[in-house]
Amino acid sequence: MRKRIVIVVSLLVCLPALATTKAWTGAVSGNWSNPQNWSPQTVPAAGEALVFPAGLTNNTVTNDMAGVVVGPVTFNGTYTLNGNELTLMGDLATDDHVNETFVCNAPLRLGASVY
Repeated sequence: MRKRIVIVVSLLVCLPALATTKAWTGAVSGNWSNPQNWSPQTVPAAGEALVFPAGLTNNTVTNDMAGVVVGPVTFNGTYTLNGNELTLMGDLATDDHVNETFVCNAPLRLGASVY
């Protein structure tokens, strides 16, 4: 039993270090669940950092997945977030050098600071 606890704790500590940063492309639709809307082309895994770049025309994003928990999220342009609840376990940031707006129409749980 003790070995199992050590393995589980080790996985919880190590998995965030293996997470990659996902960038929104909105190439196919506004749906979060479509891997083709992300680069690399997989939906975000728990704890991954997300970047929403400036200059995209598809800037309305719908979180159509349940129980999404992500790491830090950066909005570098104007975006509207709709859909299911999103839990942030990292910073929520915007680029203060450009004139953008972030509208959150989805329930948002904050697990860290907002800048």
